Amino acid sequence: MSEIKLPKIHVNAEFQRLWWTNVRWGLIVGVVLVFALFAFAKEEYREWWSHFREIGSMTLVLSALAGYVLLERSLKQDVSANAFDQLRMSSLSAWQMAWSRILIAPLLAWVGFVLGWGAMLLSEKLADGTTWNDVMYLLALPFAAWGVACGVLANALPVRENKRRWNGSVVQLILLMIVGMVWLQYWSHVLRDIELNDVKDSLAHINSFRFHFVSTMEDHMPSSMILFALMASVFVWARMANVLHLKRVDKIYVKLAVCTPVLAWWSLGNVQIFAATATLIYGGLTLLSLATQGVELNRFRLPVWVWTAPLGLAAAIMLQTFEVVLIWGQIVGLAVLVGISTRLRLGVNSVTVALAAYLLGHALWEVLF
Repeated sequence: MSEIKLPKIHVNAEFQRLWWTNVRWGLIVGVVLVFALFAFAKEEYREWWSHFREIGSMTLVLSALAGYVLLERSLKQDVSANAFDQLRMSSLSAWQMAWSRILIAPLLAWVGFVLGWGAMLLSEKLADGTTWNDVMYLLALPFAAWGVACGVLANALPVRENKRRWNGSVVQLILLMIVGMVWLQYWSHVLRDIELNDVKDSLAHINSFRFHFVSTMEDHMPSSMILFALMASVFVWARMANVLHLKRVDKIYVKLAVCTPVLAWWSLGNVQIFAATATLIYGGLTLLSLATQGVELNRFRLPVWVWTAPLGLAAAIMLQTFEVVLIWGQIVGLAVLVGISTRLRLGVNSVTVALAAYLLGHALWEVLF
């Protein structure tokens, strides 16, 4: 008796479900019509390329905000309807579920992105003095948008309610962004000190460290965007596999974090630029890991900061400037606040309290000293 061969199923059921529950053709047509109304409502004194650039940039910003809201809403609706728990029994892979939700849930935002992206490309076509780097930057912009969407989905995936852990709320995201901006100020002081040392060594101003760093980064930004999209895709796949199928993916997180300086491969030609870039990347990942993973150590599940902090310190030492002490002093201060707020067992989220306390302490320090 011949064996019964089951046909392969090539239909992504999750893609179809999200399409039926999220796609509204009337809204899509409305977005296109509103965009067309603003795109061709140009004032007489303005150039077409300037008008399209402004409309395109505004549309990209609005589409990013809409994408965040739509992804969050889609996940909350599935969790409240217990649809997300049913996906655990599905035969679909974690990657199929991830890319389906990234594409379909915020489809309205993707339509806005395509319209804004097209307007930006048209503005570069009409403008005078457009460089090849500008064109390559715009062509690589969809990769950056995909990477950001992967990050939004990874942050929005449902986790068990725990007031001592990161929950990905808007308040926490805003506080973490402000903390990152404060930390970037100290990192910029490192560039300033290196630049001053270069001036003392009688180097020309145009060859200053900061100028060389920024110009090199801008020249290689498109390739960094593509690599960022690839790494973000691996990250959201691992996150989805962990949430849906309870797979252990800590090693994947660590490998991605350690390999993140690959995004700045262009910095390998200069030791100081590479050290400054590695300090920025590993320091930022350490801050992110402290906020999202906490300070508790478990030999079976070590957080990412256990690996990124030593690498960042080694890179900071190579810079040979006192400002690196302030950089890592800020990180240690945040770690202490996270540890204290976690052990106090407060009535509100401990991570939110730690981030707010850090910003309040920094503001008082700036006022008093």
